[in-house]
Amino acid sequence: APCAAAAAPPPAIADLAAGESLPPAPSAAAAGSTPLALKWRALSALLASGAELLYADADAVLGAPPFELASLDSDFELLSDGWDEESAHGFIMGADDPSMGWSRYCETSVVASLSPALFFARPTREAVAVANRMAARAAAEGWPAAA
Repeated sequence: APCAAAAAPPPAIADLAAGESLPPAPSAAAAGSTPLALKWRALSALLASGAELLYADADAVLGAPPFELASLDSDFELLSDGWDEESAHGFIMGADDPSMGWSRYCETSVVASLSPALFFARPTREAVAVANRMAARAAAEGWPAAA
C-alpha cells in the first residue's frame, strides 16, 4: 500500500497540546465575499474537524489513482502547472552579490505555479492556517471563481 511506505505524517490536530488552539478562521462576512473565499473557508473547517482532504475541482480529470503518485509526507501536496521538467518540479536558484560581503551568496526554491485544482491536505494546524490565509486573501483581493 502506498501509505505504508510514506514517511511519518506531520502532527495532526488531535495532537495539539493542552491549551493550544488552531489559527483563527476568517469571519463569515469576510470569507463569504467570493466563491473562492467560501471554498477555502469550508476546506479550513473540514481540516479543523480532523478530516484528511482530497480536493478536486469539478473540471479535474484523474488519469490515474492520485495516491499512487503522492508522497503523503507533507501537510499539502499540490499539482504544478509547470510546462517542463524544471518548472514542474522546481529548481534551486542561486545568486552572488559581492557587495553583500560574507553573506553574498543566497539560494531560493523556484516553482513556476502551484495549482489548487487538485490537492491532498492533512488535518494539521499548518494546513488549517494555509486554508485560512487563502480564504482571507480570496476575500480581500476578490479572486474570481475560476482562479
